[in-house]
Amino acid sequence: MTEVSFYVLASGGAEERALFACRLTEKAYALGNRVHIHLRTEAEAAHFDELLWSFRPSSFIPHARIEAASPAPVTIGTASAPPPPAGDLLINLGGEVPSCFSSFLKVAEVVSTDPEVQRMTRDHYRFYRDHGYPLQTHRLRS
Repeated sequence: MTEVSFYVLASGGAEERALFACRLTEKAYALGNRVHIHLRTEAEAAHFDELLWSFRPSSFIPHARIEAASPAPVTIGTASAPPPPAGDLLINLGGEVPSCFSSFLKVAEVVSTDPEVQRMTRDHYRFYRDHGYPLQTHRLRS
């Protein structure tokens, strides 16, 4: 059964949330995991794509937009994109729980201090809880 973890940031908004997701992606990739990052909009997906290239000068994370049908170990997409193949980790930065979430071993939900993000992730938490998925919460310090 898919394990779901909520990473609660102590401070910050959209950019801090995206940077944390980049670090999480980097760690998962270094461990040999296949990762998919789910975002709300095409603009957010494009920004995240660029951020993966630049968030840490010494980092290299081979990735591709899911629309490219690339065999890259890290993919980026939105709800309007084709579903990603099954993988190890789904990082959900989207507004909904993606329908493909259960094809991943783990799901990571990143919670920032933004009220809209908190509302969305509370809804996600209730969804996973009500469907019996094991949940973990990690409160992160600044």
